[in-house]
Amino acid sequence: MGKLYVIFCFYLPTGSSVVEALPSAKKYALSLACRVFMGKEDWENVSDFSENFSLMTKGILSLPVNLPGTAMNRAMEGGRVVRRELMRIVGERRREMIKGEDLLSKMVVATNEDGECMSDGMVVNVILGLLIGAEHELSSLITIVLYYLAELPHIYDRVFKGTNTYLLRLQPSSPPLSTSAVATALSYKVNHYSNLFFSSISF
Repeated sequence: MGKLYVIFCFYLPTGSSVVEALPSAKKYALSLACRVFMGKEDWENVSDFSENFSLMTKGILSLPVNLPGTAMNRAMEGGRVVRRELMRIVGERRREMIKGEDLLSKMVVATNEDGECMSDGMVVNVILGLLIGAEHELSSLITIVLYYLAELPHIYDRVFKGTNTYLLRLQPSSPPLSTSAVATALSYKVNHYSNLFFSSISF
């Protein structure tokens, strides 16, 4: 959990009175998805991939006109870069054949009833779909939460105090939290703060 907090701080803009939540949330969500699905921890080097990924996702619901300068044309160019990078990562992972804990490592060694592995193209299609879904859903959720925190300062104060108390336990001098302890704490916080949000919002 401490690493996820560091990743979030890396993408959170500082030194400005105005925070554009959605662009930062998208970068964070994509980096987190790359970490979970592919075991990619070097989020500092994901900027080029992130830019082309953003071009690709912006063209998904655009007017289907493939002319220079259009969103569709930029999306196709960005998509080619993204797929080429994912194919490279899949090829490297298949050559290494390391049994990792991330989804990609499990997919490249998985076989069907006939003992055949998934093709690189199929693996890339699955990972690409997961990355698109994760980036869109998670960034939207983070943006909505930040919006309501800004609109409800009394809720923000309670979240801030609770988060600071929790982060103190993540310091290097503190004993590491067990998986069950983290899951219990996060489950409580999600339910607790969700109740606070919805009890303070009038529809």
